[in-house]
Amino acid sequence: MTVRKQTAFAGVRSAELAVPTDLAAFPGMKFASHVIAPAGTSKLPSFRIANRDQDDYQVGHYNAVSLNGHFPSAVDFPAMVVTQVVDACCPRFGAPFLPASRQIITDYLLPWEPESAIWFSPVGGDRYQANTDLDTDNPEYVFDTAFYLDSAVSKHYGHFIFECLSRIYALSLCRSIYDDIKVVIANEPHTGFQIPLLKAAGVPSPDIVKFNGIVRCKRLFLATPSLGLGQYSSPTALDLCCSIRDHVAVPGMSTPERIYLSRTGIEDRKLVNEAAVEQLFERLGFAIIRPETYPLPVQVTLLANARLVAGPSGSGLFNLAFEGRMRSVFILVWEEFMQLSEMLIAAGHNFDLWYHLGVRLPRGPNDPWGSWTVDLGRLQSDVADWLALVD
Repeated sequence: MTVRKQTAFAGVRSAELAVPTDLAAFPGMKFASHVIAPAGTSKLPSFRIANRDQDDYQVGHYNAVSLNGHFPSAVDFPAMVVTQVVDACCPRFGAPFLPASRQIITDYLLPWEPESAIWFSPVGGDRYQANTDLDTDNPEYVFDTAFYLDSAVSKHYGHFIFECLSRIYALSLCRSIYDDIKVVIANEPHTGFQIPLLKAAGVPSPDIVKFNGIVRCKRLFLATPSLGLGQYSSPTALDLCCSIRDHVAVPGMSTPERIYLSRTGIEDRKLVNEAAVEQLFERLGFAIIRPETYPLPVQVTLLANARLVAGPSGSGLFNLAFEGRMRSVFILVWEEFMQLSEMLIAAGHNFDLWYHLGVRLPRGPNDPWGSWTVDLGRLQSDVADWLALVD
């Protein structure tokens, strides 16, 4: 049957659907969940604001766990849970839904933008309506068993690590029950990083299915993200990233101990004087690296071996998740973009963070994020202070 445009759906959390049980009982149940790791608290790393008084900064409003606009010293993380649902559909870049009961599983809407259901529109409370006709009887794929790994922002490298890859820890347990499980994620031409990361996490290429429309699953596995963007980090995420690092890092590869991760090849959030910033760091012995230009094993190996890393806040620094012997990280960011991402990635590791705050410039008509700049004289002084303490 076709679910018609404007059909009403109810938003529901997976915990409201599933019966907590032992994993071995899943084959005999329609909706079931199992706690893989308990909830707890992660300590965040120490940090310093290099060019401000220590409390003179403001973390972005989209970071749910900031304390009055400041970094917390620790964050609570939820239990890591795997949930099984039946007769579910996965729309491209959208949250899973259950066509028979007209329910959207809202765990997988963006936590900082819960109205982003894409295929559905919120109409108040926990109610939604379909934005288009949904032909659920003629999907692109039908699978007996699948593992949901999609997100509204799965095509973005940093968001993929947080919202998607961080769930893959649960796949091995699901495989202990069912032999053939497909990992489903939206198709997008410019996401060459996804399959290498999934393979590094133990998912063979034939089990990865990239889709353009709707996938229907007789049985669908859902998992709690082990990293929550702007929310939490967990030991499960740390174990997963260390496993990926150990699996793909190139033994014996010669790599620099000092690395500057450049954003000069990225179009948004431009640091307008980054060329001069790179020259400053290069004079201090830092190798200038554009991470997106290297294959995954090289990216991971560079970060696994680096001792000191610097660079503008953004997806390049998300590679800190794969560090192996880091001493300290120096982050350049404009104040309005101060966020918890690097703090959460560093949780459980042994390095500290330094921040140098830049100034945002007026936005242009085709520049939704705006560009920014740093004071080179003050930056040089701050970097010298950093190196004097951490090198």
